[in-house]
Amino acid sequence: PLPAWLAFWCPMFAIAMGAVLVLTILKPALIGFTVLAVALAYWMRARIAWRLLPWMAPFRSVSQIEAAARRVKDSEPVAEPTTVVLKTRLPAIAGLARTAAWLGQDPSRLDIVSLIWEYLSFFFCIDGNVLLLAIRQVRRCQRELRDIAEVLGDLDAAISVASVRTGGAAWTRPTFVASSSTVEMSDLSHPLVSPCVTNSLTFGPSGVILTGANMTGKSTFLRSVGVNAVLAQSIGTVFASGYRAPWLTVRTCISPTDDLQAGKSLYQREAETVVSIVAQAANGPVTLCLFDELFRGTNSTDRIGASAAVFKYLAAGNPPCLVMAATHDLELVGVLGDRFCSYHFADRIAADRLEFDYCLRRGIAPSRNAVALLRL
Repeated sequence: PLPAWLAFWCPMFAIAMGAVLVLTILKPALIGFTVLAVALAYWMRARIAWRLLPWMAPFRSVSQIEAAARRVKDSEPVAEPTTVVLKTRLPAIAGLARTAAWLGQDPSRLDIVSLIWEYLSFFFCIDGNVLLLAIRQVRRCQRELRDIAEVLGDLDAAISVASVRTGGAAWTRPTFVASSSTVEMSDLSHPLVSPCVTNSLTFGPSGVILTGANMTGKSTFLRSVGVNAVLAQSIGTVFASGYRAPWLTVRTCISPTDDLQAGKSLYQREAETVVSIVAQAANGPVTLCLFDELFRGTNSTDRIGASAAVFKYLAAGNPPCLVMAATHDLELVGVLGDRFCSYHFADRIAADRLEFDYCLRRGIAPSRNAVALLRL
């Protein structure tokens, strides 16, 4: 709502200025009083203008919404649900549309008609009074306005989804299964990596440990799994040839950083994230937990022990979590035993460079390349 005093001030301002104008016409000798009144009105109007502008700006959007709705109604098939909603709702906001179009005029226009209206509005507070009228109209037809905005929002979202689907990478619709089922992803790719090597993975109820040397693709594959799970559950689109999974809550600990402002180290940020994931997993549906080099902010002995404890706890929860973790600590594979499947990405050292095929393979990574990278 507007401040209560504005609802009184705007009409009274217009009435007072109208009275001054009439008085001047009837008694021209009072022109001095008129000049003083106009100067006072100018000062008062300048003081109040900045309070009106923030309320007027949103009506430019209302005008655009109404115009877009009319174009859609005129171009879409008559029997479409979208067209039906717009045809039944648009008549109710016809008056609001006209008011909004006036309030939403471009203030930078310099044609003569706009300048005349600007001065008239300034001295008779026309914009303030029209604003009061517009707000009353919004109160009367807010349901219709909301329905129209939601319909256009659905169309806008559909256009965005269609744009994503035609962006180049192969996609399919997801298949959702019972929460006790495994996750199956075939020919999975990352939508922002082009060209992208696709990989297939099946896991659950046991977790997955990803190993591999630097730059082999572990982190990108983790992100691919997480991004596609979110896209599957939001816009019904996955960048893969097949996707079968239960409905998942996706939680990650990927690339955390320290926080100097809060005085928190990298390890503390990781620990807080893990506590949050554990708490949510205990109270919700199946959670897909993605970890990239968990607890890298501490020493190797504590990192391996703490990571193994967290992964085992989450995988054995009720409901059990689907845990997928990338690590350079090959010892974790032995510590986790049969509870986790082991996969890796390989590399090959050529004469003067490292070569990667980004293909997911079963088992533990057979090589490390950190020293080779330093040498190159």
